[in-house]
Amino acid sequence: MGAGGRLDPSSVRLADISRTYNDAFAAVVRRGYRKAGVNNGITVVFSDELAKPASLALTQQQYKKSYFGTCSYIPALFGLFIASHIIRDVVDSSYKVPRPAASLRGSSAECASSKHSRRSNSGKQRQ
Repeated sequence: MGAGGRLDPSSVRLADISRTYNDAFAAVVRRGYRKAGVNNGITVVFSDELAKPASLALTQQQYKKSYFGTCSYIPALFGLFIASHIIRDVVDSSYKVPRPAASLRGSSAECASSKHSRRSNSGKQRQ
């Protein structure tokens, strides 16, 4: 779905389109599918990371007022995710699309764990 404005490769997920979240582009696509009578059954790659507001750029085009800039590695990672899914689906008949976990972005659990520094092999804290 929308890769623009995302930086975190660990936030990329594979899921049914009905289970995507934090993605405005996916919401627009879901709405269109619902109008056509399709509610699920379409596997997509998305990021649960919120788009960075600083990556928004305005344009003078008639039909497009703005767009999100994209880091080069995120669309490539989306491609790897969907390619892996397709290959596993063809090779392994028991393969199922994993159900994404609920996003912890901004939760107190994530904030608390991100405050702790990782320790190196010698036990000293990294700066």
